[in-house]
Amino acid sequence: MDRVDIQELAAALAKATAEWLAEKASLGFEQSLFAEALLMVPVGEFFIRHHGADRWKLQGEWYDVNDAKHGTINFDLLAESKGQRLLVEFKYLKKQNDSRLLKDFVKLAPPRHEDYSRLLLVAEYTIGRIGYQSKSALINEICAAGGKIEFQVCNEGNVPSVSSGLKAKHSLYADDAKDVGRIVRDHAVSRFTAEEAGSHRTSGQFVSVFSIGRVLTTG
Repeated sequence: MDRVDIQELAAALAKATAEWLAEKASLGFEQSLFAEALLMVPVGEFFIRHHGADRWKLQGEWYDVNDAKHGTINFDLLAESKGQRLLVEFKYLKKQNDSRLLKDFVKLAPPRHEDYSRLLLVAEYTIGRIGYQSKSALINEICAAGGKIEFQVCNEGNVPSVSSGLKAKHSLYADDAKDVGRIVRDHAVSRFTAEEAGSHRTSGQFVSVFSIGRVLTTG
């Protein structure tokens, strides 16, 4: 998928997911009931209803069986259609946790999947926050940048770290650092890009979708 196609799909996916969450909230769903696992429903319905059941083949908890290191990575959703392959991860933020988001960025970046488009969908409730901004400083900075941000991943001395030109600190919690270190080791991830591809706000529900890109190191 080219950049324009990804942005169009991401914007529509963000809108559909935000409206689904807002509808459930209006029916009496408490915020405590919203979780990442629940997001499979609006995301799955989006691909089926908006693009036709015969166009997209969906598979949850997917991993590449041809990858000798597949045990280190599995993805929330794989959507396939006429040669197009889309990997989707999703998160529901209840508190600031940039460490989890960084881990998912790295997770979507392995170079083996060069023919895959990759999206990270992040949903959250923003009522009461100044300007209805995200709980995540990382998300706010990427959205404000208005373009691709390049990240570097290092694993020196088996201590993984993520850096970029953003002001937000890229700290990794112990469990996330362990996963990132394993991905870097097994899948040779050193650089990737992230940019906001689409977002939508309604009734306090904020959904942003990020496109993750590979950066190959030559030489």
